[in-house]
Amino acid sequence: MVTIPAGELVAGTACGDHPRLPAEELAGASIGLGEFTIDTYPYPNDPAQPPLTGVTQEKAKQLCEARGRRLCTELEWERACKGPSNGRYEYGNQFDAKACPSGLGAIPAYAAHERCASGFGVRAMHGFVWEWTASAWKRGKEEGKAVLRGGHGDQPYAHMRCSAVRAADPATSEANVGFRCCGGAVNPAEVVIPAPEEEPPALALEVAPDEALLGRLKRALVNAQLKDAAGVTSAFAKVWRWHPTPNEELIVASYESKKEGGAALVQPLVIRLCDKTVQLLGRLAGPVAEMEEPSVADDAPGTVSFTVKTGEDAGEARFVYQFAQVVTQAPSWIKASTTLDAPATSAAPSAPAPGAAEAASPSAPAPSGAPAASAPSAAASSPAPRASGR
Repeated sequence: MVTIPAGELVAGTACGDHPRLPAEELAGASIGLGEFTIDTYPYPNDPAQPPLTGVTQEKAKQLCEARGRRLCTELEWERACKGPSNGRYEYGNQFDAKACPSGLGAIPAYAAHERCASGFGVRAMHGFVWEWTASAWKRGKEEGKAVLRGGHGDQPYAHMRCSAVRAADPATSEANVGFRCCGGAVNPAEVVIPAPEEEPPALALEVAPDEALLGRLKRALVNAQLKDAAGVTSAFAKVWRWHPTPNEELIVASYESKKEGGAALVQPLVIRLCDKTVQLLGRLAGPVAEMEEPSVADDAPGTVSFTVKTGEDAGEARFVYQFAQVVTQAPSWIKASTTLDAPATSAAPSAPAPGAAEAASPSAPAPSGAPAASAPSAAASSPAPRASGR
């Protein structure tokens, strides 16, 4: 077993960092945990034997207690995974598909994956089995579930992080779910992410944005090193609040640039507001002449769709939310070269076929009088949903 010293766990993932699942993890909350011990491998904690699976949470508790130990809490598990440096993955902050490769249907042998170890020396926390914890699922309105940590099978990289979780019926027993044991005094801290008293709409127009909000939106453009060309004035024409997933709010905006006496061009933007910083998350490759009112489907709040037009061209663009990032999809006729110094039309007008979209380039050259974004900087952490029981 490994002794985990008393120390600070930075639980979850900070606002502005990614990947992140804000409905399921704390936003980089600093939580003090006392010393405890944890098994190096999943039960039976023997590198010469495969992990025991197919047990309920109660059976896992009983097996740990028979050894004079207990199930780990989910935050103890996360600290053991993140190591002394609070890394995103047990091996660091950059995802490495070869470090803890998934079994893809078969639980791999421990010896083949020696790199899958945390900074504390705890092994096989990802790519092997899901693991029961002693913690109840206290996220949103779902009740009666327990928390699983780790991961097995064909998991997206966002779910291979130390802070990733899964809810499960504690009475179930699955072939890819095992457990490991901890020892010492139980750390009572727990993850609590309450559901909002009233669910906000997925997308809502901010009827009268105040100066404080507009100032923060402008700061996002400054952070992305965007500025108006000579003789051009720009302003946020409309602002919408977007809730692509529970516990996440982004801003969708139409940013208009205009020369005196001339027609305006507009750049649709997505901006994240954290507690102390702001980020430009998404934009098109270049400005357009018109942006119609954006919308989201009832069954797809993570996608904002809107029609854009320039000259004789028209098509649909989308902002798609994925693990706290935004992917921009837009017709290929949208060009960074569109400026306020030339007619707002493309060289070869044509309506794009459905699905003929491409991701916007974050490094396209800045058009005259309309913004072009560089990659936003990482944001500082914001206050997390509460972590109780400290």
